[in-house]
Amino acid sequence: MDPNFITDQQWIEYRHLVSLLWLFPLLVFALATAMLLRFAVLPSLWNSRDEEVARHDPLWSRLHTLVVGKQGTWIVSQWLLLLVALGAAAALVAVFFVARSWTIGVIEETFNRWWI
Repeated sequence: MDPNFITDQQWIEYRHLVSLLWLFPLLVFALATAMLLRFAVLPSLWNSRDEEVARHDPLWSRLHTLVVGKQGTWIVSQWLLLLVALGAAAALVAVFFVARSWTIGVIEETFNRWWI
């Protein structure tokens, strides 16, 4: 590839692209946390509702009472976490396509001639 000189505007576009790429780890963390809570922690709390496990740990006891205490809270928390996970997954796809289009534009401006 034969690069052109990079102008100030292209440096600004590269900076915007890199700042957009910081959203990937944040969205992956949000997606993983929501999925872990939805499919591992909350079902475990619900299945241990008849056990005396919650007596020894105050934080676990609070979570246990919040989730098991009311059936409505259980259902709302399940659907809310599922919506958060789906929203994070949709945002990941959207950020990917936006970053891809920005990358193609900036790289074609910088490397406009290809050797092959």
